[in-house]
Amino acid sequence: MGQALSAAMKPEMNAPGGCNAGFLRDDALLMVTFIGGYDYDSKGNPELWADRVLEAKGGDPGAVVMLSILNPDCPAPDRICELVKKFPYHQVSDLDLDFGEAFATATDLVEVACAEFIPG
Repeated sequence: MGQALSAAMKPEMNAPGGCNAGFLRDDALLMVTFIGGYDYDSKGNPELWADRVLEAKGGDPGAVVMLSILNPDCPAPDRICELVKKFPYHQVSDLDLDFGEAFATATDLVEVACAEFIPG
């Protein structure tokens, strides 16, 4: 999951004609949601993945909202939890609970982030 997120942030993927053209916008927040599964196999690490997201969002961590639905205790194998917590607007929710609560909290985070966001 981390490697896929990192790849989705590459400039060539988001350039006109690229696979993700129009996905990243300077005038919008980026909301990233991970649901379930530990990321054992992705190349790289949470620091690298966070750096790629930050580069894609002009270095502004406040332009990103992260949500992970897996294990709020963030056990050692949960590298995605490490990644999510690198951003000021993040939520780590329990996979065994109602997803509605997780998305409601994330929506509240988006609202706060939007109020403070200055488009780049």
